[in-house]
Amino acid sequence: MSENTKVEIKHVILPFDFSNSAKNALQHAISIANKLQADLTILSVMDRYSSQYLQYNGNRFVEFEAVAKEKLNELAKEVVTLGKTECVIYEASWSRAVSDLVKKTEGSLVVLGDGDKSRDGYFNGFHSHRIVDSLHIPVLVVKETQQVTDYKMIITPLDRTRQTREKLSVVTIVGRAFEAKVLIVGLLQNSKTESTAHLSSIMHQASKYIRVKVRQHETKIIPIKSLVRVCSKS
Repeated sequence: MSENTKVEIKHVILPFDFSNSAKNALQHAISIANKLQADLTILSVMDRYSSQYLQYNGNRFVEFEAVAKEKLNELAKEVVTLGKTECVIYEASWSRAVSDLVKKTEGSLVVLGDGDKSRDGYFNGFHSHRIVDSLHIPVLVVKETQQVTDYKMIITPLDRTRQTREKLSVVTIVGRAFEAKVLIVGLLQNSKTESTAHLSSIMHQASKYIRVKVRQHETKIIPIKSLVRVCSKS
């Protein structure tokens, strides 16, 4: 969380399974790529679900690839970004394909669509923490119902662990790009004086870090049981 830490997002990666949630996530990926003037890669794979989902009965990758490329090229014609846009297809699992692509790019952000009708567990938002742990880069999970792509507020929960503070650098990048207000919510797990003082210190450091990087920010500390109620009001 040092002010001297240099973090950049140069590349937006969208795993695309042709579902409605993926198409919605594409709009978010386009918006983010344009705001950050980053390149965009739309990634599809041939796995055990692919041929069925694309209504194709064969099982040879070269034939599936031709069908998928045609569909992706049609999609790409509608995509307008300030940076480079490309479509790629891997013959691999989603985890392997995304991991390999991340290794080839610098400063990547993965935008992942999450919907009930997605093809497999990789697109299930409940597994997003596993994806973050495996990739070690920022991952934005977009619900199918979240269709507004011009972010006005970014709510960032913090607790007493160091890991939750690592996202602040990315939050400031996105917040500045969208001119969004950043709300930092400290999650107080118990009311002991020591815990409260520790969390207050973390919040002070976070506020000091972020206030010079975004136009608007606010901090608040809430008991963890009140999280759903408070965030819904915000």
